[in-house]
Amino acid sequence: MNADMKWLDNPEVFRVNQLEAHSDHTYYESYEALEKKENALIQSLNGQWEFAFSKNVKSRPENFYEEDFDAKNFDKIMVPGHIELAGYDKIRYINTMYPPETEPECSAKLSIIR
Repeated sequence: MNADMKWLDNPEVFRVNQLEAHSDHTYYESYEALEKKENALIQSLNGQWEFAFSKNVKSRPENFYEEDFDAKNFDKIMVPGHIELAGYDKIRYINTMYPPETEPECSAKLSIIR
């Protein structure tokens, strides 16, 4: 591919020369499973997740990671996905500048449960 920086100005371009997300580590429960190419240790993260978007740290749900947390007020979001395209926060493109955050708690925080 010839280097052409015009794609930076095109919001239709999502990625250039990027590999799909993957791991190069493969583990098996036994040599028998390896020989059969049957891997019970693989788990896909794709699917619907419970999701809470918070404008800052102080407004996030506390203790959402605990086993008995009641997530009935969480929304649902599809993974893989993009929180901005799902209607949360504002879209930020690489070809536009946005103001820097003045305080750490100004940044959005995500609470995700599967």
